[in-house]
Amino acid sequence: IFDRLLEVIGMPVPHPVHVDGRAGWGKTYVLYPVIGALRKANRIVLISASSAHAAKNYPGGRAVHYNYGVPVDEINPFLESMIRPNSAWAALLQ
Repeated sequence: IFDRLLEVIGMPVPHPVHVDGRAGWGKTYVLYPVIGALRKANRIVLISASSAHAAKNYPGGRAVHYNYGVPVDEINPFLESMIRPNSAWAALLQ
């Protein structure tokens, strides 16, 4: 898995990677060396987790709603990102 992740991530076009699994199945075990290798190569690594609690498992990890500027509002079903298209954060996400 480690080699395949580095292969996909190392392609010229940025590729988001989604890693899913139950608690204790080794997600953190696999991702720590991948994150380390990418950061050592001066690559930008944005770690998003479904909750802030899960994001704390990773260096620099953030909740999805924070990384993508989505407000937390349980009443409004039409949420939209607060990240503006021409902002530095939007450029980073591209």
